[in-house]
Amino acid sequence: KPGLIGVRVGEVKVCAIGVKICSRWVTMHGLALNVDTDLGAFQWITPCGIADKAVSSLRAILTDRGKPTPCMKDVKERLLASFAQMFEVDSLVRVTAQASQEALPVQDSTEQLRDGCSR
Repeated sequence: KPGLIGVRVGEVKVCAIGVKICSRWVTMHGLALNVDTDLGAFQWITPCGIADKAVSSLRAILTDRGKPTPCMKDVKERLLASFAQMFEVDSLVRVTAQASQEALPVQDSTEQLRDGCSR
């Protein structure tokens, strides 16, 4: 829907997306995917300035549907794989604020994303 930037499942937002054009043709961008987020804090703010739309998480949505919540490792792997496919990149790069001129390739997402997830 126009003006509702982000990812929604039905009427609830599960992912915020942001892009900022800085200077010298440099951009900053990012996303925040609510996987297993404590949604209590959202009662104190107006997310993205939209007061009449709710925020949710994958856990809340999947629990309502009787399905298990994927672990963060699986979510990260799927997100990286989808990003790489969508933007047709063979390897993803990570740019740090300290060395914005150097891009460090992520060698193997399965090695980088170990967080104790059991399958």
